[in-house]
Amino acid sequence: MIIATAGHIDHGKSTLIRALTGVDTDRLPEEKARGISIDLGFAHWRDPGGRVVSFVDVPGHERFIRNMLAGVSGIDAAMLVVAADDGPMPQTAEHHEILELLGVRTMVVVLTKIDRVAGDRITAATDEVRTLLAGTRYRDAPVFPVDGVRRTGADTLAAALAGLAEDDDARRRAGGFRMSVDRSFIAPGEGLVVTGTIASGAIATGAMVRIAPRGIEARVRGIRVAGEPADTAGAGVRCAINLAGQQVERTSATRGDWIVDPMLDRATASIDVRLRLAGGVTLRPDQAVHAFLGTDDVPGRLLSLEASVDDPAHGGPLYRLRLDRPMHAVRGDRIVIRDATNARTLAGAVVLDPLPDAVKVKRAERIAMLEALSHDDAADALAWMARTLTMGADLAALPAAWNVPPAPRSRGSAPDGRAPRRAGAGRFSDTPLRAQPDRQGWRHRRIAVGTLKRPCASMKISMSGPATSRMRAAIFAA
Repeated sequence: MIIATAGHIDHGKSTLIRALTGVDTDRLPEEKARGISIDLGFAHWRDPGGRVVSFVDVPGHERFIRNMLAGVSGIDAAMLVVAADDGPMPQTAEHHEILELLGVRTMVVVLTKIDRVAGDRITAATDEVRTLLAGTRYRDAPVFPVDGVRRTGADTLAAALAGLAEDDDARRRAGGFRMSVDRSFIAPGEGLVVTGTIASGAIATGAMVRIAPRGIEARVRGIRVAGEPADTAGAGVRCAINLAGQQVERTSATRGDWIVDPMLDRATASIDVRLRLAGGVTLRPDQAVHAFLGTDDVPGRLLSLEASVDDPAHGGPLYRLRLDRPMHAVRGDRIVIRDATNARTLAGAVVLDPLPDAVKVKRAERIAMLEALSHDDAADALAWMARTLTMGADLAALPAAWNVPPAPRSRGSAPDGRAPRRAGAGRFSDTPLRAQPDRQGWRHRRIAVGTLKRPCASMKISMSGPATSRMRAAIFAA
């Protein structure tokens, strides 16, 4: 369970973490001298059930918004910290908006510095917070008054946070391993160590990984969870990983990189996304932006794929994000879009296609494909692309784009390796898959739908090519 703080500068976020965990998250000399958080701070706490809850303390000053965005990547819940004497301030509102655009599903509100005000001011501050959160997914977030110095109310808050951890035990831990790096350093006698939050999958000592988007191969030499050695670590856990390998150097990984399963190491400089615009924002054509994904911050431009408004019923406008340098992304990732000066949050984005084809297709066909990719089933998406797109579907890119580990496919299994469970899976039965060459000659990578007089249960497609000699595709009778 990963919980991040959020809120305005000097509202007591670090003091609150110290009250809960006993850890001072301000580790830099400049932070201690100035009395403010500048970079991310980390602490761990074991709830009454013995489970590890990790806290990420983010800076509240607007100048350090990049660090804040890196800290809230991949979290399960947020504590919106509001000083009772000040009430909600500008960074309170901005942090709240960022959390909503990222899709963070759970928030608790903590009113701090209650020792400085009377009871009626606590009530008024609570009402101000309710007004800020009205109309958002956090409108019913519980409010906990806490004095971080004397720990008044801290035990009640801790019990509530332990309940959040219990609710998250059933979290789905699927897909290949991905961890966004928020810190890297050289440990004496060990070498390169990276820390971060595991977004999906699991890792074990001895596993081979890639540092994305650099493409550097590495071996997991050691793992630490909550400061203790571990053999494995899974999704929703903060951990430190000691990396080794012939290509690994002290500068091989920094904040913004990802540690991923080798299957997922496909860097991209173009990403098709669906936007949700922030309040009052109107985008210009070819808008210059900063894209924040995981702990990475990459400048780029937004190019509209359709004439649309940000209508919740429509789902939001579709855009192509062209980046100045490659980044790592998979379908479903959340991106925060800020303006070129990094002064204002413009939108949140959901990745629909992190690896759009280099082959040009008609805009209408591209939009239709992205609408199909909006559904959460890889088998349905593959079926639609194979049946509809002129250029067919790119089988090689699908596992990396969707983070669906390729599995041996037996007779009667679906294209994503699972047995078909819905009647809709039988749509493959009407027509078989056929090889479809693209204009770049990657014949071995694509499938499209052809025509047979009668359905067949499965077929094998064998081809020669520069990268592979065989591709299998399965189709199914209803």
